[in-house]
Amino acid sequence: MGGASGGINHAAMMVLDSYTVAQLNALVIANYKNHVAYCSNGAAGSAILAYCNGTNWLRSDTGGAIAAA
Repeated sequence: MGGASGGINHAAMMVLDSYTVAQLNALVIANYKNHVAYCSNGAAGSAILAYCNGTNWLRSDTGGAIAAA
């Protein structure tokens, strides 16, 4: 995680743009297989990391489809 000093390597962190369920589902999903996105409302209105399996955007915690409610 950190370097030899035990610090955090900020250069290795990813910054993800924020998308809503509607925005992610509006994409041509087949083009996003194996992509990861930050979904601001995908866990019943709460934020969640989501991944695409080529068919659906799925929640990173349960593997279920993202949903705003």
